[in-house]
Amino acid sequence: MKLRLFYRDNDPGLEEHPIDRMVHERVGKRSVRRRLAQLSTSIVQALGPESKLWFDYKQTKGDLCARREEAYFDLGVEHGLAAARAEELEESRREVTHLAERLVREALSSGLKPEAAASAAVLAAWSLLGHPMVRAK
Repeated sequence: MKLRLFYRDNDPGLEEHPIDRMVHERVGKRSVRRRLAQLSTSIVQALGPESKLWFDYKQTKGDLCARREEAYFDLGVEHGLAAARAEELEESRREVTHLAERLVREALSSGLKPEAAASAAVLAAWSLLGHPMVRAK
């Protein structure tokens, strides 16, 4: 059975991405995959000349799945980076909590909708993490 490789675009020189192999080993279920292939063939045969709709559907669903998996991966990396940066802070826990509470009060008193205030807070945090004085520590 040929594996569909979602991460191949990251390095076209690789035959198979290690993540694809690990996912395949975890999911497995060859009988389920075989049943899905049979059902797919039956649907294409039943649709006859209209089978292009089925292929468009499958392609769109595959694109969505790939984008979703990439987003999960990216968010995991971003979360890990943020957690690592947070641990690098030298200030005491009490001082950090005090500053966070002050920032929340300031953001909420700005008159912005909560989503916009949260976006501003995230933007500010991201800017701080990229600031030369933070990186120099």
